[in-house]
Amino acid sequence: MFSPLLDKHLNKGEKSGNNAAEGNTIKMNIPKFLNILLTPLNSIIIGATVIFSALSFTWYGDFSKPFLFGSIILIFSVLYSVFFSSAESSQENLNESEMHKLAHERNDNLTPVIEKIISSLQNIKEKSKNDSKFLIITKFMDEISTFEEMIPKLIKSYRSGSSFLRERRYQIQTEIQNIEYKLSSTTGIAKETYEKTLAEKQQTMNEMTAIQNSLDDCESKLHYILSTLQKIEAIIAASELNDVVSDEDAQNISQQLEVFSSSIKDVVKLMKI
Repeated sequence: MFSPLLDKHLNKGEKSGNNAAEGNTIKMNIPKFLNILLTPLNSIIIGATVIFSALSFTWYGDFSKPFLFGSIILIFSVLYSVFFSSAESSQENLNESEMHKLAHERNDNLTPVIEKIISSLQNIKEKSKNDSKFLIITKFMDEISTFEEMIPKLIKSYRSGSSFLRERRYQIQTEIQNIEYKLSSTTGIAKETYEKTLAEKQQTMNEMTAIQNSLDDCESKLHYILSTLQKIEAIIAASELNDVVSDEDAQNISQQLEVFSSSIKDVVKLMKI
């Protein structure tokens, strides 16, 4: 996540679990594809294609035209189902109450900003869904959905790092102080051993400092994301009484959504999610 030190601490026994999860994902994707393919409408299309192809072959000795036509209709139907289900899942992806509960599992620096981000996301999605003026937002639904999916991982990653520092930092600092005290009164091979141990402890402390910096940067990025979402909300609120969104407001919304999308990538890279 943040460093090899924390990865080693957190990832014990996860490899086998990840392999099992990958297997389960593959198994789950096959039924999902079949559900999309074998809808009632697609079943009718497939059945009609087979019937008309058979009749065409019986009457004219050629089944290619009805088969090709039916195949094209089926492809369009499947593509529509895929895009429709994707858009629908992105609208429903965030269970607001569960996300609020997750944010409040621990009261830390992340709690208030995540709480406000969740509310802003939900508000923006509702406005875009209920008012056709704000359809400009729908083209960013993939980014919004990605961020919603990332929130639980982000919370887990942040709080794992925070817990790790809380559990280990004082211990390492105390060990370094003890070794430095012993070094002042030790000579020979014992001193060399203490110096080597001290270097290792200081390296560990440097890694822990890097983890703390990542947590601080994460908080800063989340506050920036929240600020961006609140700007979008303000523009939407100012435009609600108008019949259409002005070109200036539409451009501002688009720019802020671009900033939001870019900030998501920054957080993903920062937290290695």
